[in-house]
Amino acid sequence: MSVQGAWKIAGRILFRLYFRVRVVGRANLPREGGFIVAPNHVSNLDPPLVGVEIRRYHTTLGKRELFRSRFTMVIFRQWGGIPVDRGHPGRELVADLVERLRAGGGLLLFPEGTRSRTGHLGEAHRGIALLALAAGVPIIPTFVAGSRQAMPPGSYFPRPRRITVTFGAPIWPEDFTHRVDRNGRPVNERRVQKEMTDTVMAAIRRLAEDQGVEV
Repeated sequence: MSVQGAWKIAGRILFRLYFRVRVVGRANLPREGGFIVAPNHVSNLDPPLVGVEIRRYHTTLGKRELFRSRFTMVIFRQWGGIPVDRGHPGRELVADLVERLRAGGGLLLFPEGTRSRTGHLGEAHRGIALLALAAGVPIIPTFVAGSRQAMPPGSYFPRPRRITVTFGAPIWPEDFTHRVDRNGRPVNERRVQKEMTDTVMAAIRRLAEDQGVEV
């Protein structure tokens, strides 16, 4: 068992005891091949809450500031963390992530890039679709309900609140490739990426509605 695997088992036990975590749609997570899990982001609890429920090894991105101390760097590295400058991610990082996904790896990536201060879904970046299309892997839309109530922005210790993590049906890149416009011309890459990103966010919104949450 990997170090990350041990962290995940311990985390699942702790979160189930403290937050009474309920997981819906786990069967939507691929058992093999590359994949991207794309959750909403309203609390610092979201990365570990979703991460422990991904039973396979995965990588995730973290702002570079989280890797400055030796202690946090070791923890985040064990969690598969990769430091990133959110303002300038760089081509090398994109190429590395695509390679990992093509090799069958998993990636936890928040489409909005940062936490929502209001609790509502914000504007997503096209990067998540760029990666999925380049690597040929599905995106799993995911909704976390209750994490904001358990640990809202500005708080330092979580409260015991019921949390539900819902994994939606995979969104496949091949559904967005080889598209043409009304004149029969190929749709440009930026538009394809936006269409896939919009589809992911719409799926997350539907998962929220199923939980009775307005986003």
